[in-house]
Amino acid sequence: MDLEPDLKWAVRKVAQALHDYAFEHQWKKSDYCMDIVVNLDWGGFLVTFAAKQFQGQDGFQRFKEVQDYLEAKLKKYPVIVREINLIVKDRAAYLAENPFPVGPPDYRVPEEDLKPPRRRATKTKGKNR
Repeated sequence: MDLEPDLKWAVRKVAQALHDYAFEHQWKKSDYCMDIVVNLDWGGFLVTFAAKQFQGQDGFQRFKEVQDYLEAKLKKYPVIVREINLIVKDRAAYLAENPFPVGPPDYRVPEEDLKPPRRRATKTKGKNR
């Protein structure tokens, strides 16, 4: 089963925004993970974003920070933002838990569709000697 193009595009926008959040905080790929489940009946997204940097932080504060970031990053797409049900967790605790079961009408987005994009190396101007 595959997602409709519009849903797939929206999922990629959400995943990209979370990768951008991690990149801006200078996290390594091994520092965080995400899981996105789409409810095919109503098009909503259950987004779980887990990072080792969240360990020991206030749960509401880390949720609010990521939610505010998503709202700012996706401000051109308010429909997407309204459909996100966000869960923010410590990565170790998340990986120790069993993910909730997914069955119809839900669709777990494959991990390969959530991979971060390749970042271009930025060139620095050096002095000629």
